[in-house]
Amino acid sequence: SEEYTAKSVVLYRKAIDGKNYLQEKKEIKRIFNRGDYSKGYLYNQNNLISDKIQSHKGEYFAKITKVTDNFLLCDKTAINGDAFKIIRNETEIGNCVFKDGKYLYNGQIKSGDCLYITKDVSLIEKTLSNKKLLDVYLQIFVTENVVEVIYNGQKFISENIVKPAINSPTTEQDVISCFLKTDAYPFRVKVDFNTFNQNIFIPKSLLNDFRRNVFKNIFYFKQDIKSIKIKDKTLKNKKFYDNNYNIIISSFPVKSAINVIKPNDYGKVKELLEEKDFKNGKSKNYLSEKYLFVPAFLNDRDLSIIENALPYFSGIYADGLSGLVLAKKHNKKLIVGAGLNVFNSVDINVLENDFKDCIIVYSKELSLTEMDEKRIVYGGGNVSIMEFVYCPFKKNCSLCANKNEYVCKDEKFSYVLKRYKLSDCRFVLYNSAVLKSDVKENVLINLVGFDKATALKILEGDYGNLPVNGGRLKKGVL
Repeated sequence: SEEYTAKSVVLYRKAIDGKNYLQEKKEIKRIFNRGDYSKGYLYNQNNLISDKIQSHKGEYFAKITKVTDNFLLCDKTAINGDAFKIIRNETEIGNCVFKDGKYLYNGQIKSGDCLYITKDVSLIEKTLSNKKLLDVYLQIFVTENVVEVIYNGQKFISENIVKPAINSPTTEQDVISCFLKTDAYPFRVKVDFNTFNQNIFIPKSLLNDFRRNVFKNIFYFKQDIKSIKIKDKTLKNKKFYDNNYNIIISSFPVKSAINVIKPNDYGKVKELLEEKDFKNGKSKNYLSEKYLFVPAFLNDRDLSIIENALPYFSGIYADGLSGLVLAKKHNKKLIVGAGLNVFNSVDINVLENDFKDCIIVYSKELSLTEMDEKRIVYGGGNVSIMEFVYCPFKKNCSLCANKNEYVCKDEKFSYVLKRYKLSDCRFVLYNSAVLKSDVKENVLINLVGFDKATALKILEGDYGNLPVNGGRLKKGVL
């Protein structure tokens, strides 16, 4: 939502600047409707999903003091539009909205039940009232035929929309008023006229069209989208490829590539590496270096299992911040994975300051035109779209088919749900279409979720009847 994004920006800005952000943290919890019943996997909470409360609980607001047939009373006031859950003994039994000075409710409620606020209108309005605007200074020249606008050295010239006035000439104020309309753009406009011929006429519709075109171009010029292009700071990526070829994520060894191993069971890494495929991999056709795929979101028990497995690997593929910490702690080689969403040169500078020899996989959201030629891109195989760090079977093994792979379907597509195990079972949902690109070098290919025969065909460029797409490599998200 807009309000969640706005509050997040304020909170992170204060955190980065080393300022106190406790109030923002409190407000973002209310806006995001986190409440107090879901602390999360990182706090070793097992029951993340409640069968007693829909969605999030909200934040405690007040206790109900009286209930009538049409409305309820409590010892706090609200404003129009505020919404609430009504909870009794940690169970949702109704809901409520404040309208025209009254708490209107649904449900079988009684005095003593509690209101938990899920929508705070005043907080939303306050959050959205803070707007960051771009200062746009325009120099406007109106001649006998055209309107010229200069912004920051960039010149915009209209068609021949200026005509001699017959009855009602266009005034200087008319043009100013037009360009003070910023449409949906976050501009604070100042206009300066260098020339203005009298007794001219500009149709309002044509002037408005010209303004919209100018503002559209100014917005993208101001944002300077290409400034996000990652500069040539990653020469070691190219050297890494020359020595190691592509990066392959799998649960088995692959020839002529750097192997990132993602086990089905992280507690049985030793047994996995003693299997036939890995023992045969000691021949010269296989690389001796192996990296362990370290997922995001690890609790203490997960960390212990990962650290027990690390001695068998020369490096870490970090899909989240935990992998960065472990690489530094255990002095391991590091591949910064796609899960860390390295998007621009600022990200790279931060990583290279802390990890001077790290190899960086760029964000899946970037196009090839937004990256330098020394990039390593996510260029093939399965694409994870969601990870469940909890058990969808309520940790009740009798409800689980105990399979490593499930298929989920909606109205149009089928999705593979792949299970793996750390301290508990975790599940990754993969996109219904497999990523296929024309990139052959400096590429990351994710073979997790495929059987070995299919995976090896994909490495040869044979996707068979698998549904495929090209991802964002041709057109990024911006």
